[in-house]
Amino acid sequence: MRYFCSKDCPDLCEFEFIKNKNNISFKALNSNYLKNNFVCNKLKKFYGREINNKCESYFLDNNGNKQKRDTIDVVNKLFHFLRSNENKKILFLRGSGSIAYNMGYWDLLMSHFPNIFYIDGSPCDETGILAHIEDFGLPYNPDIRNLEQTEVIFIFGKNAKVTSPHLYAYIKKIKNNGKKIIYIDPVQTEMANIADYYIPLNPGSDNILCALILKKLKLIDNKLDEERLYKYAGVNDTIIDRLAKMIKFKKTAIITGYGLQRYKNGKNIVKWINKLAYLTDNLEYLYYGRSSKSQLKKLNINKKHMVNIANVNHLLKNNFFDIIFVVAANPAITYPDSRLWKASLKKSILIVVDPIETETTKYANYYIKVGGMFCQEDIQGSYFFNILSFREERAVKNLPSDVDIIKYLSDKLNANIHIASVNELIVNVEDKVRVYKSEELKLVLPSRADGKYRLLTNSHKSYLNSQYLNEDVNKDNYIYIASNIASTEGIKDGDEVMLYNANGCITAICRVWDKLNNIILIYKNKLLNGNSPNLLTESIATDGHNGLAYYDIFVNISKIN
Repeated sequence: MRYFCSKDCPDLCEFEFIKNKNNISFKALNSNYLKNNFVCNKLKKFYGREINNKCESYFLDNNGNKQKRDTIDVVNKLFHFLRSNENKKILFLRGSGSIAYNMGYWDLLMSHFPNIFYIDGSPCDETGILAHIEDFGLPYNPDIRNLEQTEVIFIFGKNAKVTSPHLYAYIKKIKNNGKKIIYIDPVQTEMANIADYYIPLNPGSDNILCALILKKLKLIDNKLDEERLYKYAGVNDTIIDRLAKMIKFKKTAIITGYGLQRYKNGKNIVKWINKLAYLTDNLEYLYYGRSSKSQLKKLNINKKHMVNIANVNHLLKNNFFDIIFVVAANPAITYPDSRLWKASLKKSILIVVDPIETETTKYANYYIKVGGMFCQEDIQGSYFFNILSFREERAVKNLPSDVDIIKYLSDKLNANIHIASVNELIVNVEDKVRVYKSEELKLVLPSRADGKYRLLTNSHKSYLNSQYLNEDVNKDNYIYIASNIASTEGIKDGDEVMLYNANGCITAICRVWDKLNNIILIYKNKLLNGNSPNLLTESIATDGHNGLAYYDIFVNISKIN
């Protein structure tokens, strides 16, 4: 049957799901931009994780013992609990476990309880999307095949080989036709391997780079303190002059990675990249992202109580919430200050709906096992490519889907939630042309912390919705440090080191890596001696006030004797 992958990659991979008596297989379907399409290795692991696992629904009895029951039995017990506690303050946190449209019906279902607190904002891409809405009125990507019309492609901080493998394959393909690839990132990732020119920019300085290029091209007349900005960004006049000469008016593509908006000045960074595309007349080749629901009708949900994403941790510290309800999310791993989250999950009544047991479900009073994307009909748009796909069948029918649980609870609540058909949802979106809302744009400099080093938490090739892969749990569990930091601190490759700040400390073996530019890196889906990297992070708002500045975390490092 025809299917699509609705996980964390922007590619919206379409494939045929083939189930035989003894095994299952996936056959990639042709795309309109790749002749030789493929199914990535991550997708092949989803089935085993979500379907062939031993997870069972359960609740904790009065003695704290797990009572495993049929899923509907646990849902019934949960319903009576919620009914009898509906005036308690309930934090509702829904992640993107299956990014597709029907997950949003959880939000609609919860609105039928009187004291639900929704989270306003997202740890994902909201700040960058807001920058595009402010600049153009909408987050919109042109046809990916426009790249073939360009001569140069500037890539700002997007390691597509890891986060968007089909885009990576497409860029490799068109590079062979004579395109020049410029890759800009403080980490020399796999993307740098196919670049003609790699710029190891200092973190959070992409807006500075854009401003200096525009000044060199005489497209802005800002009185910039160029020498000071060179030091901030870690570049010089020779680099800026070379980049300015490489930009082709009406022929330069610009691709912006999602990590750039995870700084305090993240919105400002994205807006300066947009300005670079606008002033060089390259808007039809500017790519960032959008909501995967942008081509679909919005659900009308009355969210009475909203909590800004950067303020959630403050409320947790003050024991504001009585109950925490988590759907397809893993806040014990993905949200800042994992120690606080684990403590809060432990002392609250915790409800979790998820295909698998996670670091978060360890604390669950009620765990509802659902089947995930292989058990759910759905529809979704890519948040990078202009494509829309849908599933009209369930590949696996012996496990309840999220929609099954939502319908069941809806009936018990007399909520009359209608699950729309595909034809009801699609919005006819004509081709849109970006119109730049020209305005004065200030340059917001990246934050610094004297005597400390910036910590980045990047995606690993096994990155999988912020879950840990069992087979990879003992691989790449290192603290990677830049060569200049190692030299300054007297640290050698293979030393055991400690990272610490006011939030806590993490220890692990270090790897001295010459592919880092004055930073420390930990892969965000790796445990270091049992600790998540987010142990060191804190809840800091971006300048969009709707995202989290994960990359503005600073730490000390010391060798353990």
